[in-house]
Amino acid sequence: MSDGSGLGRRILAIPFWYLNRRFATLQDHLDGRMAVLDDRLERMEGGFATDPAFAERAAPALRGLPLARVGPETAATINWAVGHEGFSAQAGLWFNPAVNVQLRPASAELVAVNERIVEVPFAMGVAAELPQGSHVVDIGSAESTVALSLASLGLHTTALDPRGYPLGHTLLDVVEEGLFDWRGPSEPLDGVFCVSTIEHLGLRAYSQPGGRDGGDREAMELFLRWLRPGGLLALTTPYGRAETTDFERTYDDARLAALLEGFEVLDQRVYRRAGALQWEPAPASSADWPDGQDGVVLVKARRR
Repeated sequence: MSDGSGLGRRILAIPFWYLNRRFATLQDHLDGRMAVLDDRLERMEGGFATDPAFAERAAPALRGLPLARVGPETAATINWAVGHEGFSAQAGLWFNPAVNVQLRPASAELVAVNERIVEVPFAMGVAAELPQGSHVVDIGSAESTVALSLASLGLHTTALDPRGYPLGHTLLDVVEEGLFDWRGPSEPLDGVFCVSTIEHLGLRAYSQPGGRDGGDREAMELFLRWLRPGGLLALTTPYGRAETTDFERTYDDARLAALLEGFEVLDQRVYRRAGALQWEPAPASSADWPDGQDGVVLVKARRR
């Protein structure tokens, strides 16, 4: 009767050189499989730009892909796909987030917090002062959830933007026109919300025709005409050293005061960027504002 010792003697009799060769063969096989996987990932990362049908063939390989295996091209492609020029944006369904996260090779990173982090809460605070059933308009609604929030809070809301507005609500009406083309509301408004919009009006931003150097002041005259006496304005815009580019204006104290003629300012707050991921209260004076400092001013005002 065997006690198994014979099998042990036979295993020990196998030459070490043979075992080493077998292990080396196994290692070569594993290295080859990894090389094939790396090659497939590299071809997948580069194929999106060269073959329109490649994405459909390669997409299933991304499902279940560990973050550690994400390379630079895959990260860049996914960042583009979910960004302001990507697929959702092309369908008009991209909503500018306050917190921006991007993929990096083998990692994900918080890269920026924009001014929406203070603008939207401020606007909602103004909205909270209006009784349910009030009539308001949100200027430049696209890429924002502000109009939907206003309607959800019980305010009859008009979303005004030539790009349209994809979100719906029983208290939400969409006007797909430019500000200067709209005939205006059918009855006086209780509130006007102009969040990160006044600085672009009349310029060539967002495919506008441009050529209206005083478009911001023209817009404010319209707001005064549309609001009932005592109606509220929630306005947010870039703040700091006065400047005008093709894309936007930045307002200093004097420029802002001129913009708000006809309104009684009830609350005015200034915030500045303090690093990529933080905004903080700032002195409400542009006199000593540093060059290149990002700032935003938040205004609650009432039609006189």
